[in-house]
Amino acid sequence: MERGRSVVRLSEYIYLLLHRGKQGEESLENTDSAPASAPASSPSTATSSVNTPSSRPSTRSPSRPGATPWGTAYAKPLLCQPVMLQWRRDVMVHFVVPVKNQARWVQQFISDMENLHRQTKDDNFSIIIVDFESEDMDVEQALRESSVPRYEYLRREGNFERSAGLQIGVDTIEDSHSIVFLCDLHIHFPLNILESIRKHCVEGRLAFAPIVMRLSCGSSSQEPDGYWEVNGFGLFGIYKSDFDKIGGMNTEEFKDRWGGEDWELLDRVLQNGLEVERLRLRNFFHYYHSKRGMWNAQNKKTPKG
Repeated sequence: MERGRSVVRLSEYIYLLLHRGKQGEESLENTDSAPASAPASSPSTATSSVNTPSSRPSTRSPSRPGATPWGTAYAKPLLCQPVMLQWRRDVMVHFVVPVKNQARWVQQFISDMENLHRQTKDDNFSIIIVDFESEDMDVEQALRESSVPRYEYLRREGNFERSAGLQIGVDTIEDSHSIVFLCDLHIHFPLNILESIRKHCVEGRLAFAPIVMRLSCGSSSQEPDGYWEVNGFGLFGIYKSDFDKIGGMNTEEFKDRWGGEDWELLDRVLQNGLEVERLRLRNFFHYYHSKRGMWNAQNKKTPKG
């Protein structure tokens, strides 16, 4: 509750912990009267409480008994809205995944998306699967029989091309003000993945590259053991308008190879003035898997497992 008046969503705010420093400097002792923590009426009128007069330190002398001149004493924390970084809690998120002959993992991915929908009751996401002529299962039928809220099945002939597959999937999205999440099959998603993606994608300003934990062989999401993939940016969330602005995936340079297309995309994102948020997400895992049947022998480079 916001001072007993209304319910606020803490994930839309940041904390500002005020503290007292040297003698003669004191933070606000009572922030109950500060209007800074009240939620903004709309994103266009939101301002940061850090810059409002009510949140500036007062010039009164320290009055707390026993306070030391050089000690650190904290006042009540303020709840603040960052300027021009409001996220849309109901924006559509599109998971785009290229596949080829990965029946077991395609079924696991669809099952995980069904569970995500069942547990969160969130209808504002879709999965877009670009299938490079899989022969081990009918991907379209599996999607048709699933309970995912929305899906798109696209079939492409020829060899597996990750960059081209991702670009084809994104091109089918009509709403440029929705979020694209470039994804892999072999991922275990936490239940807060949708909120995390929405919270860290801000149109025209911020993209999101969560850090996944790569599980070791024999490890599972119930008993995880592995390492954080800090050098990979293959799992990437960005507004479609920003994705289109930077030119999308590089389908020419990475036409018959992969490994590095994520870094090349990252470079262009940063060159276009966007920031990229990097966070380790709890319960966000990349399963260890065999590469058998995934790619063709003529492909030049194979990514890490």
